[in-house]
Amino acid sequence: MKDLTQYHFRAMEAFHKFLKNMDEDELISNLCSIQSHYRSWRSIRGTDRHIWFRFFKGDTGAWTINDIMHDLKNTNKTYLLENMQICVDTGEVEVYYS
Repeated sequence: MKDLTQYHFRAMEAFHKFLKNMDEDELISNLCSIQSHYRSWRSIRGTDRHIWFRFFKGDTGAWTINDIMHDLKNTNKTYLLENMQICVDTGEVEVYYS
């Protein structure tokens, strides 16, 4: 499994924008565009595989777009926002597809 470094900036930018304006739809749209770009670039069709993130080196979580959508609506929201803030503050993110 390889960290998709070409998407680091776009992911951090999406998290940064979200932390500024709290627009969930924009965040999900931006993250889905990363996934769509990777799938089209790799000519991947009809798969149950997804893009997922680690917010910083050493993060033990594996956050899919669906996880992020779910956690924004429940008690994990504060934890998720803290991890996004660490990502933005440190400039670290890991992006994978599996």
